[in-house]
Amino acid sequence: MENSKDDDVHPDPGTELYDEALADGGGPIKPFLGHLEDLRWVLIRCVAAVGVAMVVCLISAKSLVWVLQLPLLSSGLEVVPDLMSLGPTTGFIVALKMAMYGGLIVASPFLVFFIGQFVIPALKNSEKKFLFIAFGVGTGLFFLGVALCYFYVAPIGIRAMANFSSWLGFAIENWKAESYFDFITKFMLGMGASFEMPVIVLSLVKIGLVDYRNLAGFRRYMIVICMVISAILTPQDIISMVMVAIPLIVLYEICIWIAWFWFRKEQKEAEKEA
Repeated sequence: MENSKDDDVHPDPGTELYDEALADGGGPIKPFLGHLEDLRWVLIRCVAAVGVAMVVCLISAKSLVWVLQLPLLSSGLEVVPDLMSLGPTTGFIVALKMAMYGGLIVASPFLVFFIGQFVIPALKNSEKKFLFIAFGVGTGLFFLGVALCYFYVAPIGIRAMANFSSWLGFAIENWKAESYFDFITKFMLGMGASFEMPVIVLSLVKIGLVDYRNLAGFRRYMIVICMVISAILTPQDIISMVMVAIPLIVLYEICIWIAWFWFRKEQKEAEKEA
């Protein structure tokens, strides 16, 4: 009886259940403990990749400091603020935060690869195709959001906030280094993460939960949601929130048009088959 139970969970090659599992591209059926062992190694490799990437970023902290100061230098301020270290641990805290954020970004391709090794073999061919496309589009959108923030949004936001502080009568010549680097890293990563919204929306369209009519009808609520998302994922100031929310609203409108295009394409294919 025990062997019969194991055969039901993990059939031998050549059996009907085994062939059915492989027919649509799914991997061989494995026992539950086998999946747990694979998951354990995935977690170990992910932690190791993040740790190595953080060490590399920590060693390169001086170069990262120079790179992250460029939005400040290109902000066009008449008096470029000097970044000050106001405590003995400021330099270490700044380097540690940059190592943490930078390590996650540097290690992200390895994390996706390790997780993919665990997940992809069990997926059907159609699911694998959709996952690869979603990953490619999501990666491109993330780096588009980071680049847009780094080269355009962050300098404008820095200049606007500095001018507002100056209008209130505050001196802008000296800024805390820890505050600035915390601001710029969260701003860039938050905007990159928020640009993943189209992948989520179009995935819902693809699996049939919503269509372009639902998206269009939900437009007024999505504006509020975009504002909330931008408030959560960016530094807590109104200027950053608005400057991130506007691209998100534009991306949502693009999602509506893409969903409409898919709908029209399916209609034409159905008419041809009829």
